Amino acid sequence: MGKPWFYRLLFSYIPILFALSSALILLSYFMLSEMSRKETIHANGTFVQHLIQQIDYSLREIDAMLLEEMETDERIRQFFQPRPVERDGSYYPVYETSKKINQMVSFNPFIDSVYLYRYADHMVMSANTLMPLEQFGDRTFIEEKRPRAGGAAQLYELSDKRHYREFRHQELFPSAVVSIVRQYPMLEGGQGMVVVNISLTAIERMLSELSEGSISFVDVRDRSDNPIIGLRGQGELSGTVLSEYASPYTGWVYKGGVRDVQLFRFASVLSYVWVGGGLLAILAGAIWLTFVTRRNYRPIEALIHRIQAHSQQRPYEPYSPTPVLSPKSQPPKAGTDNKASDSGGLRKIRRAERSDTDEFGFIGQTFDRLLEQSNTYKQMQREDALFRRRHFFAELLEGSKPVDEEEWARELQRFDLPEGFQELGVVIYELDHYNRLAATYSYRDFHLLKFVLSSVIQEVAEGRPVHIWTEWIEQHRLAALVRTTDEEADWEEQAALQAEQVRSWVESNLAFTVTIGIGPAEQRLAGVSGSYAKALEALAYKSGLGLNRVIRYDELASAAPGVSRSDLAFDPFTFIQRLAIAFRTGKPEWRELYERLFDGLAERRWTRDEYEHLLTLLVQHLEREFTLLPSEVAEFWQSQTQPALLEARDTFDLIGDAREAFLGILTTFWERLAELRSDHSHHALIVEVRQYIAEEYANPDMSLNHLCDRFGLNGKYVSRLFKETFGEKLVDYLMRIRIEASQRLLLTTELSIQDIAVSVGYAHDISFIRAFKKLVGTTPGDYRKQHVHIG
Repeated sequence: MGKPWFYRLLFSYIPILFALSSALILLSYFMLSEMSRKETIHANGTFVQHLIQQIDYSLREIDAMLLEEMETDERIRQFFQPRPVERDGSYYPVYETSKKINQMVSFNPFIDSVYLYRYADHMVMSANTLMPLEQFGDRTFIEEKRPRAGGAAQLYELSDKRHYREFRHQELFPSAVVSIVRQYPMLEGGQGMVVVNISLTAIERMLSELSEGSISFVDVRDRSDNPIIGLRGQGELSGTVLSEYASPYTGWVYKGGVRDVQLFRFASVLSYVWVGGGLLAILAGAIWLTFVTRRNYRPIEALIHRIQAHSQQRPYEPYSPTPVLSPKSQPPKAGTDNKASDSGGLRKIRRAERSDTDEFGFIGQTFDRLLEQSNTYKQMQREDALFRRRHFFAELLEGSKPVDEEEWARELQRFDLPEGFQELGVVIYELDHYNRLAATYSYRDFHLLKFVLSSVIQEVAEGRPVHIWTEWIEQHRLAALVRTTDEEADWEEQAALQAEQVRSWVESNLAFTVTIGIGPAEQRLAGVSGSYAKALEALAYKSGLGLNRVIRYDELASAAPGVSRSDLAFDPFTFIQRLAIAFRTGKPEWRELYERLFDGLAERRWTRDEYEHLLTLLVQHLEREFTLLPSEVAEFWQSQTQPALLEARDTFDLIGDAREAFLGILTTFWERLAELRSDHSHHALIVEVRQYIAEEYANPDMSLNHLCDRFGLNGKYVSRLFKETFGEKLVDYLMRIRIEASQRLLLTTELSIQDIAVSVGYAHDISFIRAFKKLVGTTPGDYRKQHVHIG
């Protein structure tokens, strides 16, 4: 049976194939040539810039090393002493100095040699010998660089290319070098110089390793256009220079290019006419191909319709060689939304099935998707191991899922951890001043410090009868599950010793400190969550106990004090109310109240949450008082002072830190408040009115009319100015200072209620009792009984 359809298609497309192929091959050749030329220029420039950066970095690194050694090394300092130690007959210092020079030479492969020259006795110390200047092979260079009499010393210099000989009679194989010359001491000179010779051969070797010598070349010249190093042979540049850069550090000029290649030169002069011709050829071929394909495609179109109908009935079975997991059957992975990704993939495939594309493209798309899913699942499986370990650790600490002995053994075997234990408990390491650390260090450096802390905990545990499993549970907290493996090992002792050693090491070697909370030991896995909760509770007391310490829950519980008389006498809420009122009314005594408040808090052993709640209460009382003041004061409070106080409340570690921060913020606001008040012309008068009330409050005739007669002002005007200045009505202020005076008399005297009422300006004791109860919340008699009982 013949193949007429095969030959029909074959002879229909062969002419098109030849025509389009010829045009596209020619066009592609020229276009690729042009692209190659541009990419060659770009790559060559990038390569030359990389060489400049690498060489400059190495030279800067060598110079930095030289500066550090000159500044800190005792052996170099001893060599340049006015009375060198080798004159005393001891050559051990000479050996040590030579050893140090060898260490400096080995610092960087670019260093050819290092020697020291002392002005005092003209001695030269190299890695190999100590000799007088007259016998040194590099004498001419030293005499050239040594400062002249009366001239200023050039503290740093990078020489041009030269040849270095260590010994005078060393005629063969001199070293081609450039030299870094530093006067000693660094900032003054006068005692000698240190010379570091940079091997140009080593630099040229590096260039030859990085560049393709048969194609590209690099030529390096100094500021005087004299050749220093180069990968081009002798004579002029053998090729086309594509890039030229000058080093900002050395001043050397780097020229890079390629060898002469006729094809490269020919491609560089191509015209865009070839591009236009290629586009026209493609357009003509596309029209021709569309006509022929349309005529011959009708039988294939019928076949496509049949395949599409079958695909819509059974969309997956004909094309999937292996079963694909449905979204419900796939296990959940950390950070991956499997359901969304699978449903999106199904929609894409079904759209492809319904579209008028060929079946081979559809099969290829499905196959690519299966390969992509397979690779994704493998990656997710690797990531799942780490996630599963952390998740299991978190469930164990939080107690959200009961863990029996069988599951414990199975999971730890999967994590490659030992499973046995005698006792176990939780220790939590918390970074002190976390917010300050996060702002100081970059993300990478901060995680490096966290890794160091984790490693130190594991290293300290080596050789002890304990095993430690650590995981970061928060950005600033690391939890350690400590297990003893020896029946005779005491868990509390081992955990405390381990924690103290880690704390001490971190304090001595790192730029931060840690506070450590230790929970109690447990015999069963079910008790781990309780040990974790108690370790957190122990850490909560660090705001009052202090940072950089180990806090054991059992010691904290056993040392819990009872309620003392000083605890009953100290009422922080009363101090907060009085402080807020004094601040609002402009009384300087707010500072004394502030200090007494925080002195009392410093004596308490509270958790951080309790301190934070009290600071919140202080801010709320201040806010309530300042809403009574003029709008510009309230605006300044809301825009600057209140946000700063809340930030200090949220970020403190010690109550002393909060005390210092709050005082600075409130002092700034106090000064601003004083400025605003002084801007008003009536401020001095209203202050005088308030002072008069404070002195004459016991006068029963004290009233608004009395003040008007006394100061010659209108009553409503005085009342309004008093309210705007101090945020409190004048009559309320009079009543408050009278009641405060009566409180002092109730506690310090045996006067009757009626006598006290008269002494503070009330003609009738009923009016006094009504005002007292309104302001204090209780009657004067009950107030005296309560506070006398406490005292």
